[in-house]
Amino acid sequence: VSVLYWWALMRMSMSRTSPSRGAVALGVFIVLLLGVAGTPHRKPRCNAERPIHAPDGTRRRTTPDSDGITRTAGNNCRFNGVQCSMCCNGTCCDDVSDAIAANFTSAHWIPLRFAFVSNSKTVFQKWGRNIRDNIRVMNRIFAAMGVWFYQAEPATYHNDSRMVAACDTAACDGFNPGSCDFYSYLMPRVMNDSTRDIPVVVCDGLPYYGEAQTPWTAPENSSMHYVEMDSSALGLGTSGFPTSLGYTLVHEMGHYFGLFHVFDGCNAAGDFVDDTAPAGEAATQDNACSDRLDTCPSMPGLDPLDNYMNYAD
Repeated sequence: VSVLYWWALMRMSMSRTSPSRGAVALGVFIVLLLGVAGTPHRKPRCNAERPIHAPDGTRRRTTPDSDGITRTAGNNCRFNGVQCSMCCNGTCCDDVSDAIAANFTSAHWIPLRFAFVSNSKTVFQKWGRNIRDNIRVMNRIFAAMGVWFYQAEPATYHNDSRMVAACDTAACDGFNPGSCDFYSYLMPRVMNDSTRDIPVVVCDGLPYYGEAQTPWTAPENSSMHYVEMDSSALGLGTSGFPTSLGYTLVHEMGHYFGLFHVFDGCNAAGDFVDDTAPAGEAATQDNACSDRLDTCPSMPGLDPLDNYMNYAD
C-alpha cells in the first residue's frame, strides 16, 4: 500500500484521540480495507458516485476537492525533523515509521456529527433512519479492520437561507478557508470539534452526490475538514438505484482519510496504491455495467471496478 496514505491517515488518527501507535495503525488498516475494497466475485453495477449533470448542463465530478494535488520532491517538507521524500501541497505525505499494523489490537470508534441544511424541515424529520442505515453500511465495510462509526448526537437542522445558498462548494478554493460562504459561514455554524468527530453536512439539490477534503488540506481544527453529502445519496432506498446502496458516504470517507480515486490516467502515478491497476477514466453507469473494463490496455491489470474509490458500486 502506498506510503502516501500511511502519512495522511496517521495524521488524521493522531488528531482525534491520542498519538499512540495503535491509533496510527488505524490509518494503515483503513487503507488496506478501501484499497483492496470489494470482492472479486461480485459483478459491478451502475455507480452511486458517478459524475452527474449540473442544472446548467455541465458535468461535475463527485469530489472536486480531490483534484489539483501537487506532488513534488520533499525538499521543503519535514516531519518530526525528518526530511520527507514527497510533499502534497507543502505537507509531508509519505512513509512514517510509527505506522506499525501489529499494534492495532482493539476496536476504534469514530463519531460522526450530522447537520442538515435545507429549507424543508419536513425533509429533515425523515432522515433519522437514513443516518442509521448508512452507518450500518459503513460499519459492515469497515468492521473487518475493527473500525466502527457512530452518531455522536442527534442531527441538527439549519434553515438559514445564507447557509442553504452556500451548500454548493463549486465556487470555493479548496485550499483557502476564506474563499466562500461554505467554509467561512456554514461550517463554523455546524461544527463542534473536528479534532474529535467528523462533521457530515447534508444538503438538498447539490449538483454532485458528495465531496470531502483530504486530511492534509488544512489544520485539523479548520472548517475545511468535513464530508458533504447530497440528501438523495444518504441512506438506503432514498433515490432509487444507483444512489440507494449507502456507498457514497463510504467513498467520501475514503477521501476524508486521504485516499484518492483509483483512476488518474494511464501515464500518471494514479492513486499511489500498488495493488490497484491503472485506470484511464472513472467507471460509471455508462461504461462499467459488466465484469471487465480495461481503459489502459497497454498496462497490466483490469480497471478496479469493485474498489469503493472508483465510481462503480
